[in-house]
Formats: sequence, C-alpha cells, structure tokens
Amino acid sequence: RKQRKMYVDTIYPLMQKALNRNSNVVLFFMDGVHLIMGSDAIGYVYSTFRKTVKTSSGRQRYNVQGAMNYATLEMVYVANATYLNHMTTMELYCKIAEKYPGKEIYIICDNAAYQMCAPVKDAIEDLGINIVPLPAYSPNLNLVERMWSFLKKEVRKRHESIENFADFQKEVNDILAHTHTTYYDGLRSTMGEAIELYDDDGYIIPCAKAVKMVEDEKAASDGEESEEAEETPAKVATAEHVKAIRERIKAEQKVAEEERKRRRRRRQDKNIVINVGAEEKTDKASTPGKTAEPDTAGNANA
Repeated sequence: RKQRKMYVDTIYPLMQKALNRNSNVVLFFMDGVHLIMGSDAIGYVYSTFRKTVKTSSGRQRYNVQGAMNYATLEMVYVANATYLNHMTTMELYCKIAEKYPGKEIYIICDNAAYQMCAPVKDAIEDLGINIVPLPAYSPNLNLVERMWSFLKKEVRKRHESIENFADFQKEVNDILAHTHTTYYDGLRSTMGEAIELYDDDGYIIPCAKAVKMVEDEKAASDGEESEEAEETPAKVATAEHVKAIRERIKAEQKVAEEERKRRRRRRQDKNIVINVGAEEKTDKASTPGKTAEPDTAGNANA
C-alpha cells in the first residue's frame, strides 16, 4: 500500500514534471552497485558437457554510486575500488549540483545509512537538493536498478576484452558514459512510467489499477486525508556551497586516513609483542636444564 501511494502521489507527478521541457525539475534515481570482475563479467548457461570459457582472473570489486537522470538517462556517478560511504554520497551530490545549477533537483533513493546520515543531510541542505526516500524494501520503485541490470549485461558482452582490473574499470566507465547517447534508444523502453507495483495479495498489477486503488482508499477514508498538506517551496540547487562541502570531504578523508594509519600501527605493535613473546617461549623451551655442581665443601649436591 505504501508503494502504491508513493508512486501515485510522488513518483509519477515528478516523472511528468521531469519530462516536461518547460519544467525546471530534474529527477534522479540513485543507488549503489558493487561489480565483481571475476563474477559480473561472465554469464552462466546450463550444458550437458563441460566447456571452458575465457575470462579475467581475480575477484576485485568496482563500486559505483550513481544517479540516473530520468529524462535524459545520463548517469552522474562516483566510482572506486574500496567502498561506498557518506563521503562518496556527498561527492555525488556535489557533482549533480554543479551539473544542474539553478534547477529543482529531486533524487529518489533508499534509506541506506551512508545516504541519509547527518553529514549527508547537511550537504543536502546546503546544496538545495530535494531527497525523496523510498519506503523500506522497495527496489522495484527505483528505476536505477534496471540500469544496473543493463550495465552488467553489457559488461558480460565485453568479457573477452577484459584482461585485468584496469580493463574492467575502463569498460564499466565507457558504458556509463554513453547511456544517454549510444544506449538511449534501448534503455528508454525499459525506463518508462510503468513501475512494478503489487496488490494487497502480492500480485503484480498495472499502474492504472494502482492509481484506481489509491483513489478508492482515499475515498474510503471518509475525508480524513482530504485536506492536502501545505506544500513547502521547492529548494533550488546552487553551486556556492559545493567548494565548502568538498573541503569538508577532504577533511573527513584526512581524519579517516589518520585513523587507518593509527589502527595499522596498533596492529603492527601488537604483532611485534606477540612475536617477541613467542620467541621468548621458544628460547626457554630450547635451553637445556642445568647440571648439579659440587659445593665448596666438597659435598655432592643432591
């Protein structure tokens, strides 16, 4: 029910505004994906006999946090080989604000902790970006998930040209750079207004039926929801705070790097103590017992 209401009241109206060329609204669907070179670059097929398929070695991971422009299908993204966190989210928001100055930016995303933590919320407020959080467990409402499926399919087609991790990164970046040009026609048919919605029994229903169900639910509420909430003025993205936010990101990265170095030194010191203790035990175990010596009086020791 929450998904249906979210689509009818929020997502669909934003889609209509984003597709209107006279509108100042830019709509994004955002999420992260973790691509594994030795896994996502190949496919699987059932066979009655064993067949060897050439692929790249290793299982290095390439992380992409991307936002898809719903109208143009252009991808704005941040990628690395380490991990996604609140700093990569803030960097992505800075890129979006720089690319679309003066626009009403709406970003539909899930409630992942690194996307909704306090530093990220401060950056959102400074940049004038409007976040539309999805209900819990609602990947079907996030169209960028379809983009990730398309990305993996295209990477599999290029697996023969991938010899190492650098090639893997290059192919992924090349695909993401051409979603709004080379791949636009193929993607547009899968990125329409139709979103997978369900009835109360868990069966997939057409979007038109979902609209009818939401209208009936509102009518059955006996006017409890008839009063519309007062709309708050939409925030407009500005570029004036981008530099300050990037400085904030650099400062946090420096602190994080110092903490990693401190933990590394602590582990090294701990290993040294353990190794020294092990060596002392080994020395004691290898030292032979002392033999008895006669005392000065000439009496033998027992």
